[in-house]
Amino acid sequence: MAVAAKGKASACDSIMAPDKMKPLLALSKQEPVQAAIGLTADGEGVILLHKKAKPKKVLSMLRAEAGKAKLQLNTASMRFGRAQVDTDYDAGMVRFFINKEAPGAMRVKLVEVVKRIPYQKVELNVDPSLEEEPEEETEDATSLASAPTLPPAPPPPPPPPNEPNDAELRRLLATLAKRIPEAAGQDAARRTVLLKVAGIANDQLKAGQLEAAGLTLEKLRNALGSSPTSRAQPGPTAPARGNAMAGWQTARSAAIATLTSLEQAIRTFADPRSDEAVILVRAIRANLTAEPATPEQVNELERYLTTDDIVTEAEAPNGFGIKVELRAPLMASLTSLRAEQQAATEATR
Repeated sequence: MAVAAKGKASACDSIMAPDKMKPLLALSKQEPVQAAIGLTADGEGVILLHKKAKPKKVLSMLRAEAGKAKLQLNTASMRFGRAQVDTDYDAGMVRFFINKEAPGAMRVKLVEVVKRIPYQKVELNVDPSLEEEPEEETEDATSLASAPTLPPAPPPPPPPPNEPNDAELRRLLATLAKRIPEAAGQDAARRTVLLKVAGIANDQLKAGQLEAAGLTLEKLRNALGSSPTSRAQPGPTAPARGNAMAGWQTARSAAIATLTSLEQAIRTFADPRSDEAVILVRAIRANLTAEPATPEQVNELERYLTTDDIVTEAEAPNGFGIKVELRAPLMASLTSLRAEQQAATEATR
């Protein structure tokens, strides 16, 4: 049996020691492995991984190993499913997909286990379809094929006709990304903002957030449609008119999309401070809804961005892997907008 830090034997070692868990989590970088998790009666986290057995079977194995080790489990906390380390998502995180919601303390206790391998974070995701999977593989394929009952785990229904799937969204992202250099032209700040929006959509697709990615891509398409190349050019000064407002709208859309992703991440954790954090995020979003049509409105937004402590707190490292950049892109777009407003005022004199 392996020995935990400070000389105390870990309860999880009775189920699966770190040297047995490590190669299976390395394997999960290519394909998920089967998993069962839970808490002991003393509140310690336990994990059992298996390469081939069905998730329900792994849970039975975990209970059996606990019985052999005379380890008392908190039966209400037991969950089964799959484990994966997705290096594109977060190479330092073990992601569990389990049959139902876990107790609030579960994630923290599992972090203590995986840190010994070492991984630094744990994410718990609920997949109710796991409840429908059988405990054992059916060995008689002929009998299964002729059985009158439906398969235990039917495939998910196809998406509605108007709902894009992952492949369609990725094709749309690639198409829109190719338009960014032409749309931005020589405006480096605009190019940065457009690339930021595309990056947010890409992150949302990687995380499987198809609805959010679709909304972000629609905002990107609208921003590209308002680019200089899509406008009529009646005179030498006309192409610059309106571009700065479009830049502000694009920067604002990128900021709102990032804040929305942050809110979703906050809500996945059972933290007593989560409600307060969500309120702060929503407050920033509400303050970004303005359309600064006058220099005074531009000044007001600049004061808010540079002096409000909530903005400072939102940009601080958050532990969810979401980088929040508000001031730099938004201030750059406001500077361009002020210059455009001043030029329009002078042109009318």
